[in-house]
Amino acid sequence: MFTKTQIFEYWSIFPILASFVFLLFLVDIVLRAVSLWRAARANQILWFIALLLFNTMSILPIIYLVFFSQEPLYQTWQKQASKQTSVKAKSKTKKRLAR
Repeated sequence: MFTKTQIFEYWSIFPILASFVFLLFLVDIVLRAVSLWRAARANQILWFIALLLFNTMSILPIIYLVFFSQEPLYQTWQKQASKQTSVKAKSKTKKRLAR
């Protein structure tokens, strides 16, 4: 069915695929932990149960974190961006006043 060279060719790809699957597993664990923690802190019981029971390969945790958490990530990113621009503006005014 398979020759020895074909079998060795397939096995040479295995470490790359195994590392990729392991990386996806780590990302899934981290996203699930963060989303469960945020749901528990916000007292969102239904989200907590859904995130705990359903394995959606990080799709459900990403949807929860970006859109439905108490302070969604896109609002957090907007706040951080506005803080950075205000800090830059303040530092420019301080430099102008120092002259």
